[in-house]
This record gives sequence, structure tokens and C-alpha cells, in this order.
Amino acid sequence: MWRLSAKRSDARIGTARGVVRREPLSRQELQEIYETYGHLMKRRCAMIMRNDAAADDAFQEAFVNLMRYGSGIRNVSSKLRWLYRVC
Repeated sequence: MWRLSAKRSDARIGTARGVVRREPLSRQELQEIYETYGHLMKRRCAMIMRNDAAADDAFQEAFVNLMRYGSGIRNVSSKLRWLYRVC
């Protein structure tokens, strides 16, 4: 799986309007995403991995990625699609 380096995730990101600093997701935003999409993500990981232990690891890794790089999720039309991509 392709991963962004920590330095790159903290970098300033250029947009048409100028340079924007990405703010990390708040604890409340993470909780809402987990409660809304967690069961779907877990099922997706289980379908892909076909092993309970590996599915649990993949699910956890997906949410770790969300904590690291999830600020981009605020700007997408489908949060579930973004989460499936990192799964």
C-alpha cells in the first residue's frame, strides 16, 4: 500500500486560492466517523482479508491512517468512499 510520509502530511498544501494548512481531525470528528462507518469498514476489511485477525489489523490501520491523513476527508463528497480507499 502506498503511504505518505509524516513530513508530507504535515506540509502546506497548495490550492487555487493559495496555501492552506490542513488541521487534524478532532476527537469528536473521529468518533462520529467511527460510529457512522465503523461497522461498514470492519465488514469491508473482513471481505478483503478473509481472516479475522488480519481484518482487525487492517481495520485498525485504516483508522490510524484516518487520524494521520484524515483532514482531507472534510472535502470529499463521500466519506465512505475515502475510507474504503484507505482500507
